[in-house]
Amino acid sequence: MNQKIEPGMLGFSNNKKGGGLIRFFTRSNISHSFVITFPLNGIVAVEEASASVQVVPFVSHYVGNPNYAFYIYKVVADYVTPQDIENAVTKIFEEFAGVKYGWLQLLYFPYRWFKETILRKKDVHREKNWFTKGVICSELSFWYMKYLDPAFSELLRDFDGDTVQPDDLLKIVQANPKIFQLVAEQA
Repeated sequence: MNQKIEPGMLGFSNNKKGGGLIRFFTRSNISHSFVITFPLNGIVAVEEASASVQVVPFVSHYVGNPNYAFYIYKVVADYVTPQDIENAVTKIFEEFAGVKYGWLQLLYFPYRWFKETILRKKDVHREKNWFTKGVICSELSFWYMKYLDPAFSELLRDFDGDTVQPDDLLKIVQANPKIFQLVAEQA
């Protein structure tokens, strides 16, 4: 890895053995997003939405796992303070840890794909998702970014937590290289 992985970094990943439908309907090479959270007993940890919002070890879950490709981005210090990061990481943990996965929210992905691809409609991501119960991975990452600072809310203005896809967030991150810096990746 290129740099020390620290709390508050954003991760985007692709499960090479799964996530094909998500990649198809989002027209993306990634299928998942997560947030590096506080270390547990000195072990780098990830907060992510799976069957529920959980905390897992980064190294044993992602690093060296041949089934995962990932990209880790840090928020450049000029845009947030360590306290901003700590507050946002704490807030998503307190609010979402243990919440069940929002399986029905995923029905929005094919709906959005159909409207954007077949009907050629724009701004579908602004429409309301019919199912808002539970949490999906991109929703967790969305709220983390939203809680960082009001300036990040501006980057997310075209989305809401129930309609944002991992690729939407990755595009925002990649379009803002002064704010987000790639620090680690695994192909």
